[in-house]
Amino acid sequence: MPLLSRLVSFVAIISTARGSFIDFRSVDGHLTANNESFQIKGINWFGAESIELVVQGLWPSATSIGDALDLFVTHGFNALRLPLAMDSVMNDPIVASTQTAGTPSLAGQTYLEVLDFIVREARDRNLLIMFDSHRITASEPDFPDIAVPSDISPALQKLATRYCNDPGAWNVFAMDIKNEPKGKASWGKGVEATDWNLQAAKIGNAVLKQCPRLLIFVQGVQTNVKGVSLTWGQAGGSLQGAKTYPVKLSNMERLVYSPHVISPGVDYKSPWWSDSSFPENLPEIWDAYFGFIPKETGQAVVVGSWGARMKDKDKEWANALSTYLTDKSIGSFYWAFNPQSADTGGFVKDDWITPIDERVALLDPLPTTNVDTFVAVYAKCSGTCAGNGGCEGGKCVCYAGWSGPQCEICSVGDTTACNDMGACLRNSTCACEDDADGKYCAGTECDEVDCGAGSTAGCFNGECTCLYNCVGTSCAVCAANEVALADASIGATLLCDACDAQTRSDFSTAQALAAFIPGIAALALIFTIIL
Repeated sequence: MPLLSRLVSFVAIISTARGSFIDFRSVDGHLTANNESFQIKGINWFGAESIELVVQGLWPSATSIGDALDLFVTHGFNALRLPLAMDSVMNDPIVASTQTAGTPSLAGQTYLEVLDFIVREARDRNLLIMFDSHRITASEPDFPDIAVPSDISPALQKLATRYCNDPGAWNVFAMDIKNEPKGKASWGKGVEATDWNLQAAKIGNAVLKQCPRLLIFVQGVQTNVKGVSLTWGQAGGSLQGAKTYPVKLSNMERLVYSPHVISPGVDYKSPWWSDSSFPENLPEIWDAYFGFIPKETGQAVVVGSWGARMKDKDKEWANALSTYLTDKSIGSFYWAFNPQSADTGGFVKDDWITPIDERVALLDPLPTTNVDTFVAVYAKCSGTCAGNGGCEGGKCVCYAGWSGPQCEICSVGDTTACNDMGACLRNSTCACEDDADGKYCAGTECDEVDCGAGSTAGCFNGECTCLYNCVGTSCAVCAANEVALADASIGATLLCDACDAQTRSDFSTAQALAAFIPGIAALALIFTIIL
C-alpha cells in the first residue's frame, strides 16, 4: 500500500461495533421498541407496486420525496408503508425519468436504487419504513387471492438481505408479507394450498432467516376460517383464526397481526352499514374480527390500511374507527397519501402539497410514538463511534466521510471513508482497491486493534498512535511547540505543533480535523526524507 495511504489510515480507528438497531418486538399484546411501548401512526404511499415502478407524485409541479416525507413528519406520522411488486424487486428495472422528475437526482436509477433513496431520506427524518408485498407482478390489475410462498419469499428475502445489516437502513423495520388474502384463502383448515396461516409462516420464516430483526406483519383472510361462521368479511380483515391456529414464526416476538379495515364506499355490499345501530355497531364488529388479538393471542395488532372519503356513511365510519383505534391504543397505517386513491381519497389535495383539513382532524388524535426519542438514545456516544469518530459532548463527532448517530454510515461511492484506497458500498463497508485491504482499506493489521474510546488515537501499521497533536499513553494531552511527552509515538511528535497543551476534553474534534490534514502532509514529507 502507498505510504501516504498508510498515513491516512490514522483516521481508521477500528472497532467491531457497527452501530445498533432499534429492537422492535411484539410482546404481551403490544408493540415495543427497546422494551418500551411503541405506537405506530403510519401512512401508505402507493405507486411502486405498479408499472410506474415508483411512488406516485414525483412529477413536475407535484411533490418530491423530501417534501412528502417532511409533510409526514409535520403531521406526526412515524412510519411509511410502501406497496411493492415482487417481480420489480427481483428484476430491478430502470425507472423512467418522467416518473421521477420531482426528484431529479433519481434520473436513470433502478427500482431498488429508488427504494434506497427513499429509505435514506426517511432515515434522515427518523421515519420508519415497512415494505408491503402488494403484487406479484407490476402489470397485474390486482393482487392474487391466495399466497404462493415461492412467488413472494425470494423478493422479500432479497430486500431483507439488502437492508438488514446496513446501518444506514436502520429504519427498515418490518415486512407486510401479503396484501389482502381473500376469496378462497383460508385459515386453519389444514389445506396447504389455501391456508394463509401456513403460507404466512413459510414466508415470514424465510424473511427472518435473512434478517432476524425485522417485524413480520400478517393480515387476515376474508371469510374462510375453520370453526368460525362469518356472515361477512373483508379482504385481509378476518383474524379470528389466530386464536386457535396462530401463525407460527421461528421468533413469535416478531409477529404482528395487521388487519385491513374497509369503508362502506368500497365494501358497499356489507350488511353492517344498513344495520339500524350503525355506526354504534362497529366497535363490537372490530372487536370480533381483530380487537381481541392483543389479549387473547399475546401478539400486537396494527391496522395496515384504512381510509375513506369524508362524507355520508364513510365519514361516520372513519370517525368511529379513529375513535376505536385511539381508545384501544392500536396503531395503524392510513390509506393513503396519494390524492389519486379513487375509492378513499388522499391525505392531500390534488396539488400533492396541501393536506385536507378533515383528514388532518381525523388522524390527529391517533396514538403515535416519536422515533426521535429512540434515536436520541442510540445517538449517545458509544465510546467507539463505530471506529469512525470520537465522543464530544456526549455525542459522536465523525471523521470525514462518515455520518450517522454512531458514525456508522458512509455515502455510496465516497472514498474518504475508505482512506482513498477504496469506495464505500451501500451497506457502509469499503470495497478496497487491488493493493489495499482491511475493513477501511487501511491494512488488515489494524482490523482487530482497539485504540480506545476517544477520537485522538488511531491505528497505524497495527499499532495505536496519537492523532491531532495529542500525545501521551492515552493520547490525552496536546503537545505544545513541537515538544511531545516522552512516550509519544513518532506520529504524535510530528503532529504536535498546532495547539497549546490541554486535555483531550478541551480539544474539540472540529479543531482536530482542521489540524490533521496539514499534519499528514508534513508527516509524509518527513517520512520521504527519512526514506
